[in-house]
Amino acid sequence: MLICHIQKNGCIGGMYFSLGQDLEAIDHCLKAEATIDQSTLASDHKIREDIYLSVCALANKNKWNDISIRINHKIVELFNARTPPDLYWVAFYGNNLGKMYFDKGNRDLAVKYHNLALDSIQQLPRTEINKRLYASIVDAFQYIGYFDISREHFTLLLQEEIDGKSSFAANLHNKLGVLYDSKRQDLLAIQHYTAALQCYMNWPDTHRNEIAITRHNIAVIQRDLGDYEQACLHLRESLSILSEDEYDLRSQFCSALAETYTKIENWACAREYFQQAIMLATQAKCSTNSVIATYKTKLENVISMMDNITIGNSIQRQT
Repeated sequence: MLICHIQKNGCIGGMYFSLGQDLEAIDHCLKAEATIDQSTLASDHKIREDIYLSVCALANKNKWNDISIRINHKIVELFNARTPPDLYWVAFYGNNLGKMYFDKGNRDLAVKYHNLALDSIQQLPRTEINKRLYASIVDAFQYIGYFDISREHFTLLLQEEIDGKSSFAANLHNKLGVLYDSKRQDLLAIQHYTAALQCYMNWPDTHRNEIAITRHNIAVIQRDLGDYEQACLHLRESLSILSEDEYDLRSQFCSALAETYTKIENWACAREYFQQAIMLATQAKCSTNSVIATYKTKLENVISMMDNITIGNSIQRQT
């Protein structure tokens, strides 16, 4: 009788969910959850799992964060209660909990659940799906500022990768490049970005954006190191391979190229690419008014510099 009552609320909740009526859906799913928690059903019972996952899906979709955190706790406990524990899902939902706690400003609990996720995933064989979750967990440590842990585990995964030219290896090199870039360890960052680029070039049609972004990242470091010619080359290559509708990326790359031209005082090219950056940014979904305003200010500075040069040249001719 109890199971029928739980299933009834679960089914009604699922029906409302499929119709997009989330408030009605969550109401029935929460009733089913409350009934389960008062029952004597086994902690890893399949009905318990189904209801908890339904509540989780609804809460995540609607950003009901308090419900999300509460139900993720229960899901982690459920998969941990199995014999043997289902470590993939413990890692998956533990990692989610870590992210949610960090977003709420609770760093200690974020670290606790990311560590649970990391400990769980390390016990599993290195299948493709497990490796990708492992990398995602290490990403989370990078996000919360644990540079050494991220570097250690990205390096370990790279060492274990049998195919050094795989897409997964490329992503690991790229992540290490980002890590070293954030710490201004420029040569190590370029080393890993270059290795990532070489891997991505094996699939130029399916990794077009990755190639463009990696070239951009290399170019920015080269510009900062004073290698302006190579920086311009990488940025022009990046722009040439992006699709026309990639307004946001093209805008960023045009701005980076314009900045590079200002370093070598090629004001005409700097003006041209700042103008393009503004035009593209106005069409991009991700660009903000502050970004466009920044580009316009930089363009005005370039034009002012060009005017000053013109005036200076005119004075010289007169004298």
